Amino acid sequence: MNFSVRAQAALVLFLFSFSLLPASALAARVQAIAYAVNPATVSASANHSILFQAKTEISSGTIKLYLSNLISDTGSVGVTDIDFSYGAAPASADQNQLALAASAGNAIWGVAVDASTKILTLTYPTVAASASIPASQYVKISIGTHTYTGSAGASRFANAASAGSKNISLTV
Repeated sequence: MNFSVRAQAALVLFLFSFSLLPASALAARVQAIAYAVNPATVSASANHSILFQAKTEISSGTIKLYLSNLISDTGSVGVTDIDFSYGAAPASADQNQLALAASAGNAIWGVAVDASTKILTLTYPTVAASASIPASQYVKISIGTHTYTGSAGASRFANAASAGSKNISLTV
């Protein structure tokens, strides 16, 4: 499922506003909630977070974040710089941390950051009854030095090199 959110940018600060594009199948599966970047400065190395509600269970496939319009460089961001979690409400989206590794395994989600396309891919575990994300849960993906699961994050993405309207897309 695909959806895009529209981000409006000021000269130096990124101010994000979201709109769910019309797609009845997608609207039944995912709802965009929030996107945050800190610091919100053009070209700065920054922490990024996205929060969305999974209206149906996520129990197979991949989740992809298409960031090419939003970041200028992936830097050395890797699995230890990413947290992936869910919870019953936006404020508790950190409640259930999901295990991550460079490739999917038994109850472990795979993580890949493609530096050339600027796509972050989370791949569902190979054996995973306990790694499903139940319906109606709020899913949070955090990237940067504000992550803490497994180890503290050390790397961040570089924000876009120019201000203006930006799009971020997510597929589930």
